[in-house]
Amino acid sequence: MTRKNDDNINSLCEFLKLEHPECYDFKNRIKKRANDYATETLLENLANIENCNPIKTALISHNFTSKYTRLHLDSSAGGCKLTDEIYCKLWGWHFTNSTSRACPKELKTTLKLKQTTDFQLGSDTMNSFKTIYNKAIEIYEKEGLEHKVYDNENLQKYATLTHTIGNFTLIPFQIRFSNDYRLKNFNRYRGCNGKIKDTWDISLNEMKRYFGKEHEKYGKEFFKKYVDTFFLKMYVDENYNVLPLFSRPTRTLELQENPLPQTLDELNIFLEVANARILQRSLILLSELNKYH
Repeated sequence: MTRKNDDNINSLCEFLKLEHPECYDFKNRIKKRANDYATETLLENLANIENCNPIKTALISHNFTSKYTRLHLDSSAGGCKLTDEIYCKLWGWHFTNSTSRACPKELKTTLKLKQTTDFQLGSDTMNSFKTIYNKAIEIYEKEGLEHKVYDNENLQKYATLTHTIGNFTLIPFQIRFSNDYRLKNFNRYRGCNGKIKDTWDISLNEMKRYFGKEHEKYGKEFFKKYVDTFFLKMYVDENYNVLPLFSRPTRTLELQENPLPQTLDELNIFLEVANARILQRSLILLSELNKYH
C-alpha cells in the first residue's frame, strides 16, 4: 500500500511506501522538531511551509537550518534520523562514524581500501539550492525581471529536488587543499572556495584530481570505486571523466572565476541538467533500498 507524500514519516519502511519517494521533500521533516528550536516568527512561517511557492519554502527551510545546524536535512550534524537510516542501509554508515573518524570495515572493503588506511566520510548536499537561488536573483535583476524569478518552473523544481534523497551523499571528509583552518574539510573547502562555489561538477572533478595525486595511499582506481559505490555515474562519462552541469566556451571543470551560470540561458540549462541527474539518482537509490524490504 502506498501513501501520499507528507511529513509524518517515522522510518525508512514508511518512506519507501510513499507514492513517490523519489520526490519526497525532506524539508517536510523540519516541522517535526521545530517546536524544540524555533522562534514564534519561524514557527508561523513553518506552519504554512507546504502551501508556499517551492522556492519560498526552500528559503524558509534554509533560514531555519542555518540557525539550527543540528537539523541539517542531509544529517551532516546528525539531526535527521531518516537520512541517517538511509546512509546506514546503503553503506553501513551513520553519523557517529563521522564524529569518531571511523569508516565501516565493509565500506572500506567495497572501496578497496586497506583496513589500516585512515579514511573518514561525512554527509553532504551535492547541489546547493541557496547558491543557485542567489545567482538566479542576480541574473534576473540584470534582466530587469526580478519579479519573475519565483515563476521559473525549473528553479521551483530544483528547490524541491535539492532536498530529496538523490541529492544527499557521503563525501571524503578529510580531503584538504588548504592550510586555512576554516577549510578543514572538503565540505567547507568546496563551499567557501570562490572558484568552486559549491558546484557539484567542479567539486567532483577536484575530488578526482586529489585522489589521482594520492593514488599510492588510496589506489589508482579509487575515484572509480567512489563513483560506483555512491551511485554517481550520471555525473561522469564511460571513462569516469566528470560531466559539466552546463557549458560555456570559457568554463572548464578546473578552478576558475565565475563557475556559476551567468545568463538566464545558462541558468536554465544548469537547472534542467541538475534536476534530471538528481531525480535519476533518487530512483537508483530507491531501487537499492527496496532490495532490503
